[in-house]
Amino acid sequence: MIASLQVEQGYGAHEAIYGVLEQFPSQHLVSSTITAAADLLNIPRDHSGQVLQLLTLLGSTDDLRTFTNACSRLEPELRAGLAALIADHEADEWLADERSLGRLRLAQD
Repeated sequence: MIASLQVEQGYGAHEAIYGVLEQFPSQHLVSSTITAAADLLNIPRDHSGQVLQLLTLLGSTDDLRTFTNACSRLEPELRAGLAALIADHEADEWLADERSLGRLRLAQD
C-alpha cells in the first residue's frame, strides 16, 4: 500500500490508503513500513511524512523500539536514507510536533 502512494495528486485515493493503514494493528503497521522502507524513499515527500507520522501517533513505545531494531538490520545505504528522511521530516512539518519529534530513532553504524 505504501508503494502505491506514487503520485502527488489523488487526494481521495491517498486518504483511503491512510485510512486503511490506520486500521492495521500498530505492530503490523510497523512491520509493513519496515518492509516498505525503500518505497518511503521513492514516494513523494508528503506521503512519506504522513506514513511516518502515522507510526509515531499510532505506535506504542514498544512498537517504535521494534521499528528501531528492525531498521538496524537494513542495508546501510537504506538505513542512512531512512534516517535522513526522518531527520528532514523532523526539521519540517510531519514529525516536528511534540507528538512525533524524536519518536523514530535509527542507530547509525
